[in-house]
Amino acid sequence: MNDLQFSPQIQPEHLADLAEQGIQQIICHRPDGEEIGQPSFADIAEAAADCGIDCHHLPVRGGEFPEDMIAATKKLLENGKNTFMYCRSGTRSCIIWAAIAAENGDNIDDIINQAAELGYGIGQLRDYLAARQKTA
Repeated sequence: MNDLQFSPQIQPEHLADLAEQGIQQIICHRPDGEEIGQPSFADIAEAAADCGIDCHHLPVRGGEFPEDMIAATKKLLENGKNTFMYCRSGTRSCIIWAAIAAENGDNIDDIINQAAELGYGIGQLRDYLAARQKTA
C-alpha cells in the first residue's frame, strides 16, 4: 500500500512542501463553494500540477459517503502513489479511508485507533465499518 496522509483544507502554497515530502497524488473530498474563502479545487490542481502532483476531485458532502466516491478513492489508492487526501476538517477523508480499510479486512479496532492517533474520533462508526467488512 502506498503512503497515505489526510488533513484539513490545504492552500495552494502548501503544494511545494507536499511535493518535497514525496506526495505524488492528492485526492480532494471537499466540494467547491462549501465555505466562503476556501480555495477552489482548480486553484489546488493548478498548484499541484506545477509541482508534478496528480490531483483528483472526488467531492463528498458532509455526512454522506456515496459508494461511487469510496470506490473511486479505493481505485486511486491502489495505484501505489504516495497520497494526500483532504476535505474541510479531514474527517470525511479519514472516514473514507476507514471504509476502504474495513473492506480490505483490516481490524476494526486498529482502524479506529489509527484514526484516533491522528486526531479523528470515529468510534461511533464501528457498526458501519463492521458492516462494510462483512459485505466486502
